[in-house]
Amino acid sequence: MSSLTPLDIETVEFKKTPFKGYSSEEVDLFLDKVIMEFEKLYSENAKMKDALASKDDIINHYKGLEDTIKSSIVRAEKTADDTVKNATSNAEHIVNVAEERAKNIILDAQNKIMEMMSEANNELADVHTEISKARSEYIRVKNLLRNMLETHINILDENKEDFEQTEQEK
Repeated sequence: MSSLTPLDIETVEFKKTPFKGYSSEEVDLFLDKVIMEFEKLYSENAKMKDALASKDDIINHYKGLEDTIKSSIVRAEKTADDTVKNATSNAEHIVNVAEERAKNIILDAQNKIMEMMSEANNELADVHTEISKARSEYIRVKNLLRNMLETHINILDENKEDFEQTEQEK
């Protein structure tokens, strides 16, 4: 049996019988053929609708997955951007804190150096003062010794004269 086409249905011609019109056998055969083809087409159409519905379900499933993946990608990009921004901000904060600490360390070091230099200058001044005092004391002691020695020399000289006189008198 060949497939029935719409053209076959349009162009079908039944033989006319003189009393009844069309041959009922031909019409019945043709209708049986149309019914079989229609049932076959109807069945195929139902199967194709089921297959199409199944494919639509699969497509909808993949579209849902695609939407989920797209939103996940958008969230991941936003998270990555936020992470980069946070990391950059944290890095800048760490650098700023480190620079501030470095400045404070340098200032502390400069202040300690100035303090140590001031102490050293004060100690140097104290040493110069001590040296000056020692020189003054040296000169005082030297003059005192000189005066004492001169006094003793004078006494010896006087005693020498007395001794010489006593020696001469004898």
